[in-house]
Amino acid sequence: MEDYINRACFSTDYAETWHITEADADRVLWQHFHKDLPYKQNDKDIWAEWERLRRKEVDLDLHGVFLSYYYRSKRIPQGFRIHNVPTIGRSNPEFCKKWIGVLNRCSCDLMILVLEEVSGDLTNVCKSCATFEQEHTHLLNAIPAPEALGRIEIQLETYKQDLLSFIKEKLRHVNEDYTAFRVYRWLTGERSQGPYTNRFRRPQ
Repeated sequence: MEDYINRACFSTDYAETWHITEADADRVLWQHFHKDLPYKQNDKDIWAEWERLRRKEVDLDLHGVFLSYYYRSKRIPQGFRIHNVPTIGRSNPEFCKKWIGVLNRCSCDLMILVLEEVSGDLTNVCKSCATFEQEHTHLLNAIPAPEALGRIEIQLETYKQDLLSFIKEKLRHVNEDYTAFRVYRWLTGERSQGPYTNRFRRPQ
């Protein structure tokens, strides 16, 4: 190695390049896939997947409910606010009114776009849940099922209430922003707030 380093200082070897080709990759990659491996779901896995689908259903439904409320109330949640600040015209009330109107329109359009996507996702999740229940009817109708179902329903209700509490707290902050004229902070000379909490935070 030392000899190579010494020679490299006085030759073009030091500037040589090397890369892996697709042929090299194909030569070393495993040819079978993880989906080809035999695997059988146990009852615990099935219950967990059913609960996951139900939680996603709750999440999407609440997202649609509250986002629809925001749109109808003409109040823009923090995650949909556009923070483009004009470099000129901030002392002109008419200019600022039009600027805010453009931002509001864009935010409202984005809300409708997201609602459309949420609606489609919710429909797909409901179909997946129905298909899953049909495929695993034998387990859901088994003797121990009522106890397991009861436990999962309690967990789902707890999840829903925690999520509701979180979303309502965000709604309270949005209402406070409108009451205190903090939606567009640059109007009062304030700096915009930092990154907002993502709506998809999962309650513990």
